[in-house]
Amino acid sequence: MSTIHWILRDDGWNEGSLLALAAHCELGRMGTSVRVYPLFAAPSTPMTWPRNFSSAPPLLQGKARWTWGRRVGGLLRSLDGPVVVDEDDVAAPLVLSLARGLPIVGWARRLEPLASIPYGQFERVVAGSRTALNGVLQRSAVLPTRIFEVDAPTLEPRIRLVEAEQLVVAVMGAMGAIKGVDLVINALAELARQKRPWELWLFGDGPERVRWEVYGRAMDVPVTWIPLESWEDRLGAVDLLIAPQFDDGLAWDVEIAKRAGIPVVAGDLPVMRERLQGWAGAHILKAVTVMEVIDALDGPAPRRVPAPAHSSGGWNEAFSF
Repeated sequence: MSTIHWILRDDGWNEGSLLALAAHCELGRMGTSVRVYPLFAAPSTPMTWPRNFSSAPPLLQGKARWTWGRRVGGLLRSLDGPVVVDEDDVAAPLVLSLARGLPIVGWARRLEPLASIPYGQFERVVAGSRTALNGVLQRSAVLPTRIFEVDAPTLEPRIRLVEAEQLVVAVMGAMGAIKGVDLVINALAELARQKRPWELWLFGDGPERVRWEVYGRAMDVPVTWIPLESWEDRLGAVDLLIAPQFDDGLAWDVEIAKRAGIPVVAGDLPVMRERLQGWAGAHILKAVTVMEVIDALDGPAPRRVPAPAHSSGGWNEAFSF
């Protein structure tokens, strides 16, 4: 089995780690393994890697800054196989400056490329959406032939193995402040006062997850954390997914819900329009506000919508060397 070496800023519950995990799942089906090398320890919530996942100890944690170049350079020289680095303003510039001719693959997962990353130095760039791909094309010196697009990973929800007492709205992904869950809880609290109760399920983890659970209890909104290993079991019981994040270049949460026929309420971001345009189960908010969310949820109980044909494509082509 071939191995792809994946360098992350840290092994926290964030988009960079989720991408590495998605690659582990998708490429594993093709006979390729992924080994992760975090530069630093998770600043808050560590990623819950599967048992069969390979992750090295944080390379630079607690080390003197003047030794970073030597340590990262030594790591790169020791690796036998393709090296991928996350789209991060610390990890990517550091790795590229020390590559010394070693081909490095970069990720594009943001609405706009980072000014600190010289994307043209990557051997190839892998984009997690058409929106991210176009951002790199328009703002970076990367030839179109060196950019590969991959789709959201495959998630197979079981058939309502778990029944909820109320309608369930879900938020999926890395639980950071940018996710906007406070706003959703405020909207659900107001709906509950109007006898339209919903449960909120958090599919994911991160630095804000526990705070949102506490805030939900304070607002009399039932909030349930769904750990990664239970996603497929619980997704089938979700009535609606909401994507209130204020910034996103992937929208894989929306794509996964759409494939399962779960109606989606999302903010008006370019990547949301890319994922949802023309699909009957989509409701794109004019603005991500409490009142807009209330209006979107205050209606008949949502119903499953036929899912469009899809494939988790591009992974084999993007990571064949």
